[in-house]
Amino acid sequence: MNIGIERVFQNQDIIIGVYVLIFGLLTLVKFLYPKRFISLSNCLFSKNYFLDYANVLSESFSIFHVLLFIIQNLIFTLLFYNYFHLQGVGNWFSSDFMGILRVFAGLSLYFIFQLAFGKSVSILFRFEEMYAAIRVYKFSYLKIAAFALLPILLLQNFTFHESKDIMVVWTAFVFVSVLFLRVVLIVVKNNKLIIDRLFYFILYLCTLEIAPLLIIYKLTTVN
Repeated sequence: MNIGIERVFQNQDIIIGVYVLIFGLLTLVKFLYPKRFISLSNCLFSKNYFLDYANVLSESFSIFHVLLFIIQNLIFTLLFYNYFHLQGVGNWFSSDFMGILRVFAGLSLYFIFQLAFGKSVSILFRFEEMYAAIRVYKFSYLKIAAFALLPILLLQNFTFHESKDIMVVWTAFVFVSVLFLRVVLIVVKNNKLIIDRLFYFILYLCTLEIAPLLIIYKLTTVN
């Protein structure tokens, strides 16, 4: 006896393509820089990455950094896709190739602008040393936050469709937890530098961390 089962098909070719690109680039990075990639992956719990690669951490446009920058932004693009598209929040995001490309480009420009603006402000107010130290930790931990999101985003896209609200909560919890840990570690590992320049650290937080997030939240939640 055959029993008909209703199935809901959703075209996820674009999303699958993004995941294939992410894992392809991760494989490439691990192949080209095996020890450095593993060291970075453990940097939340070990300071070896910041000691062993101290001479190259200040580089912004090495192949290693560029590849990880692309991977990071692709993962964050999927985060936006799952929140805005699957949850039906806002109408500015489309699930086609151009929609995803726009979000990826927007994220990339945001981080590039943040880097350039931060460097300019640090030179203007003369706290280059503090900014350089914080920037290394900040962008390293941001990549770890993206890596932590990847398995949860996979589950959100391809399983637990009936519990997608719960998965969104879990995704937000993991992301916020890693970002909070990121701030704590940055402060702990640069405490003397920050205490000596506390005013500039507060200026940095307000202009380069808090204000941009508030602006993005406001823009993306307006229908």
